[in-house]
Amino acid sequence: MRSDLYGRKSDADEGRSVASQEKDWHADCAEQGFELGRKFADPDRSASRYATRDRPDYAALLAHIAAGDCEMLSLWENSRGSRDLGEWAELFKLCRVEGVLIRVISHKRTYDVRNRRDWRALADDAVESADESEKISERTVRGKRDAAAAGRPVGRRGYGWIRTYDRRGRVESQIPDPETGPIAAEIITRIAAGDDKDDLGAIARDLNKRGIPTAEGGQWTDRQIRQLAIKPVYAGLRVHQGKIVGDGTWEPLVPREVWERAYARLTSHPATGSSNVKHWCTGAVRCAPCGGNLRAAPRKTGDAYQCRECFKVSASARGLEGVLEPVILGRLRKSDINALIAKGSTDGELRAALAAEKVLRDRLDAHYAEAARGDLTAGGLAAVERLLLVDIDTAARKVHRLALPAELGDLAGKTGEEIAARWGGYSARRRRDITRLLADVRLLPGTRYDGPRFNELRLAPSRWAGDERTWGEIWADAAPSSTP
Repeated sequence: MRSDLYGRKSDADEGRSVASQEKDWHADCAEQGFELGRKFADPDRSASRYATRDRPDYAALLAHIAAGDCEMLSLWENSRGSRDLGEWAELFKLCRVEGVLIRVISHKRTYDVRNRRDWRALADDAVESADESEKISERTVRGKRDAAAAGRPVGRRGYGWIRTYDRRGRVESQIPDPETGPIAAEIITRIAAGDDKDDLGAIARDLNKRGIPTAEGGQWTDRQIRQLAIKPVYAGLRVHQGKIVGDGTWEPLVPREVWERAYARLTSHPATGSSNVKHWCTGAVRCAPCGGNLRAAPRKTGDAYQCRECFKVSASARGLEGVLEPVILGRLRKSDINALIAKGSTDGELRAALAAEKVLRDRLDAHYAEAARGDLTAGGLAAVERLLLVDIDTAARKVHRLALPAELGDLAGKTGEEIAARWGGYSARRRRDITRLLADVRLLPGTRYDGPRFNELRLAPSRWAGDERTWGEIWADAAPSSTP
């Protein structure tokens, strides 16, 4: 039996380090006679549902399992995998489908999630881990809420500021840093001015050329420029749970109207201009972690797609388009494709579908909250979860289908072969709409194991319209070299 390890430890976690987890894995494999397999590790990464940073090796692990290359997954303890019940459910489902055993080293026990008792034992541990995560979050939110109500700055100190503290060591307010404060103000002012030459990339290159480092001492990127400029703190505004709740106790670095102009420029359309017209995957491919649409942006090494919601996913335009295009054309040439070519929906249908999806997601969140409070057993949660996750997935795909533009109605008289033959002559917008008609394409984050060639396994969570299976599941049932 070959054992693959997933190791993780968050910044705030007092558990064993990833190095210690690996050491115990080696010892456990030697004791049990297991063959050492691949190691996946995400040090200094939270796995709760409140996590803000991605876990690239966890995404690689899921792709590894979906490809049928994993026999047994070893974890030092249950919570190393995740503290998010939804994420655990997806991992359990994948391991059940692929027949992957789960070895918990600290338990000195191997579980088979196809066995009801083993599944129940792991599910109970998952509920306890999620509950602990909820407790930590409650304490953190309470502190932030009190600070926000008092007008004090909360969260990490941003670029351009110096914090002031009271006698008890609590953050009292903040003042502009004489060195970095003017730089932050310059960035926001240049964006607000709307000068075409001052796009995000140009500002980043200018700062780097002038030898001005980021807060971490590195080089500026257009992503870092955007993340700085959209923060209300620079206009002297305080934020709680993502919403502006009033004025802060600190002086702004730029006038509010200047910040609002910069914010509008960065959020009303892609900051890089017309790249969404040039690249057809913009709006056709979504971020697997957050569901946001990927947008294209220029890079020194070539144009790239990036999620502008969570910034966890990016890929070279040439690589993604080069892999996805023949897959889409192959689907168009299949005999059953003509039934999918139909006119778009009415706004009323779409609104009803969106409302139905929200009701299902709210219902599942309510059950998770019940389980975290101890009002719902792990078995009860599993029962409702199995039903709701299927319903939610169906509802989400219905929303995706109904959101297609009505302009595609003129395709109803054409066969898939005809559309495939004319693909090269279609605009980027038309190719995007056809892709959205055929599939719900999702992209996973890249990993350090990916080479220069785009890894098609990053598309594993995608689904064809009308197909319950993900592409990863289709690949697992076919030869390793097959495409979906």
